[in-house]
Amino acid sequence: MSIGSQLSPQDLVNSIRGLYAEVGRFDEYVADSIGIDRTALRAIDALKETELHPKDFAVKLGITTASVTAMLDRLEKGGHINRTHSPTDRRSWVISLTDETRKEAGKRYSNLGLALRDLFAERTNEELSNTLKAIEELTMAFEAARNK
Repeated sequence: MSIGSQLSPQDLVNSIRGLYAEVGRFDEYVADSIGIDRTALRAIDALKETELHPKDFAVKLGITTASVTAMLDRLEKGGHINRTHSPTDRRSWVISLTDETRKEAGKRYSNLGLALRDLFAERTNEELSNTLKAIEELTMAFEAARNK
């Protein structure tokens, strides 16, 4: 794109794809640094704020319950999750992150938070609000394109 030219939809797509690639590289770095793959990182992300039953976990990740069982076995063996009996149904399990995995993943994402803080330190609240709105709108555009 040359200076003074009209921004095209393809320019936006290319820029977003570049961002997506960098997010993927960052997630790969986080996953590698805590000894898991990116699929397992998605699982850890799903558990960052709550405990889940295996069925709810499968729904949240969009995978089969059989795949969840194998993933949970690997994560438990690696010391990343705890499985405890549900307090309401002893036949069921509740899955949660170990404190160590929560801490290690949190450290990596805190580094990202610090980098973003530094990047946006000179922005006004209005500029930050507009940035957040643009990100939300981009997210909605992805959803709309997927549902067409």
